Amino acid sequence: MTLVNLQWATHGFKWMNDDESENWRNMPNGEGCILKVALEYPKDLHDLHNDYPLAPENMIPPGSKVRKLIPNLNNREIHCSPSDPKTI
Repeated sequence: MTLVNLQWATHGFKWMNDDESENWRNMPNGEGCILKVALEYPKDLHDLHNDYPLAPENMIPPGSKVRKLIPNLNNREIHCSPSDPKTI
């Protein structure tokens, strides 16, 4: 599946209440959500994951003009969509 093939929502957005957010994996057919999650990489895992960190970051490296997926151990916020498995 490519980004071109995905149907993106253009209107009708609403905040989820606490009950809805607890059951985000069970959204009715045709509905979806975008999650904003805080990724914290504990320092005690840095040595273990240093060679191949999880969740590479899409960024422009210093001294470059091109976006790249950079594996790193930085804490950050991520926006992801459960309907697009590549973002989970």
